[in-house]
Amino acid sequence: MTADKKCAACTANTYFSPALQQCETCSPDCTSCTSKDTCTGCKAPLGLNKEGKCAPCGFSTFYNSKIDGCSKCAPNCAACLDQNTCL
Repeated sequence: MTADKKCAACTANTYFSPALQQCETCSPDCTSCTSKDTCTGCKAPLGLNKEGKCAPCGFSTFYNSKIDGCSKCAPNCAACLDQNTCL
């Protein structure tokens, strides 16, 4: 079986490990990943950061369910519930 077919056989929240030649589980905060520590999707209300880690949305951001990640608040808004509602 090729790596592509093995990869396709892995279920949700798993990835194919070439070293172990089997499917392995993603990090607990991930919904999908390319390796144990590199997420491509996160469990709500966490958002994906630029290092491929799932983290809480930070300063001037909010969890956006439409994109399943963090979005920026409106300008001059340090904390918000959504794009239009500052706290």
